[in-house]
Amino acid sequence: MFIDRQKLERAYLDELTKIGNLFDTLNIDHCITGGYALLSYSISTRGPMDCKLLVFTDKRDKIIEMLFKLNYTICSINNNNIKITKEDPHGAMSIDLILGKQDDKFIVFNINNRDVKLGDKFFAQNRKEVKNRKGAKGFFRVAPLELIYFSKMNSTNETDLFDLEMIKNSSKMDIDKLLKLFEINGMM
Repeated sequence: MFIDRQKLERAYLDELTKIGNLFDTLNIDHCITGGYALLSYSISTRGPMDCKLLVFTDKRDKIIEMLFKLNYTICSINNNNIKITKEDPHGAMSIDLILGKQDDKFIVFNINNRDVKLGDKFFAQNRKEVKNRKGAKGFFRVAPLELIYFSKMNSTNETDLFDLEMIKNSSKMDIDKLLKLFEINGMM
């Protein structure tokens, strides 16, 4: 089966906008990381356009109910993660919802098999218009570039290493915010 990547990417952007709107309506803290977040900073990844959605809420049952109403298939579910897919005429969309838990004054997420502590300010991001090269648009909350860098920095994956280099060369990263992430996570 032929997959039209441009139309699939447009479908992803539409779905992420819908999910973001619903999470905003339910007052659920969330932000998107991965390839679609990099796209919002005008950085294109060499690898597949992965999609991770960081979610902090105690309304897990409400999220699951909402996903069923949006015709998503839940592939797996555990305490930290909900993997969902949705069939589209242009291919299958897969989204990884990473659930955070409160730990003292921080929220802890398991990103790339590593616990990452975040403060509330990471969810205070405004919605951004995200465009791909072909003009498709989405409108959702995006993780700060510093968090994307931090989550990929110990990876040996060739795509992640390419993404790290692209982030560094973009000069869009705030070094003070990155250092704050190091401090919160006990790396300084």
